[in-house]
Amino acid sequence: MKSLLYILLALSLFCACSDEPEFPDPGLDTTRTSRDTVRLDTIDTYTISMNVEAPNGIERIQLLNGRNYEVLEEFTEEYRGMKNFIFEYPVDLTGLQVDTTLLYIVKVVDKDMRSYNKGFTLNVLKHSAPEIKLVGTSEVLGLVSPVFEIKMLFETGLNTIRSYRVLFEGNVVDEATFDEPLHEYKYKNIFDVDMIMGEEYSLRIELTDDKGTVGVKDLKLRLIEAKRPHKVTVSTSEKGLAADIEFYYNKLNRLDSLVCTNYRKQMVNGQLVDVGYYARYDFEYTEEGMVSRIVYVSDDGESINEYSYLSGTKQLSGICDPGYPSSDITVAEWYNDGNVKSYYKGTNAIPVDDIYYADDLKGDNKIFAEYWVSRGARQHCVDMTSIQVPTYFPELPPVLCGTKNYWAELFLYKYVFAKTIETETEKEKTQLACFTDNIGQVVRLRRVEPDIFGRESYTEYVFSYE
Repeated sequence: MKSLLYILLALSLFCACSDEPEFPDPGLDTTRTSRDTVRLDTIDTYTISMNVEAPNGIERIQLLNGRNYEVLEEFTEEYRGMKNFIFEYPVDLTGLQVDTTLLYIVKVVDKDMRSYNKGFTLNVLKHSAPEIKLVGTSEVLGLVSPVFEIKMLFETGLNTIRSYRVLFEGNVVDEATFDEPLHEYKYKNIFDVDMIMGEEYSLRIELTDDKGTVGVKDLKLRLIEAKRPHKVTVSTSEKGLAADIEFYYNKLNRLDSLVCTNYRKQMVNGQLVDVGYYARYDFEYTEEGMVSRIVYVSDDGESINEYSYLSGTKQLSGICDPGYPSSDITVAEWYNDGNVKSYYKGTNAIPVDDIYYADDLKGDNKIFAEYWVSRGARQHCVDMTSIQVPTYFPELPPVLCGTKNYWAELFLYKYVFAKTIETETEKEKTQLACFTDNIGQVVRLRRVEPDIFGRESYTEYVFSYE
């Protein structure tokens, strides 16, 4: 008898559960794309389209602005009671003139007031036309040298690039015509023009597509006096803050002295802090304007590096370090222009030879481009830019003797070189990123080098000006 009661009770519960009302949600076909990109050249109207399933029937559909949720349009009679259909809405694009992103939300409400939202993103690209985008610079340039580099990106949309011209003060200084069908072109060139300090000049770039449409970009150039930094802060991936270098100049704007604060991590009162150790370098010069002596003073005492030259010239013959004879430099051979070609260090019988130089951007001069490394294969700098290193020290011969490694980076290179390679294998070793302010002054250099484990180490130099 009890078992029969249990069976009847179970059947009653089953029937009660089966009588519960169902509340199916309106459904959307999520396989249809909700993000798209179109160009005005090829389309005037874009249709938002999606499948809708509403077992209880549709009450209304609303189209909302996806940015502020304002109801743009509401549909009631057209879809009321419908259960399975495709919703479509045409978006008029004819009024758009620039690149635009349109955001929409479709809100579906069924008879039981249950709703479902789906968003649509439409990226609309403007009509194809020649477009010139400056890279790493602005339309008003303060230049510290009449030799300068311009980088641009040329784009023509669906059309192709036919030609470009660059005009300085109305005169063509560069031009080219393209035979192959290109829609995009990365432009880079170094210009050498005549400019007077403080005067304003125009640089115009004209880009023509295959339809004959011309795009124009106008730049204003002004030659300004280069400032010399009064301080450089050095940081490394290994130490963090590594050094502060303060610069002091004489009346001839030559480097008179510098104060270098090298930092070390130490525990002070239970905290790890950067403790500074100070050193001072004083510079003396020959009548020809080259460094004749560097006097180094620190808490450990004083040392002197003496530079000697062939009589009456700027041609280095040697460097003497009385405190460390093993660091003495004896020049063995010169290039025809007087630059050091090879030298002996200390008592080493094998010279460092074929010192690497690159062509200067202007004139027939050669500029130093060897990249000094303490160990490993020799390297040299490549991919020279027109950006001048503000701490370049032409009075200092490009041979180091008992000085910090970052002296080479700051003092020996006239221009910023984008990378270094092994001289023998041409394998890329380091990269140098350069950052400038709005008048073209260098404010930061960052040398990056991967280690043997593929991790990147860096040395960064931040320049401060008064």
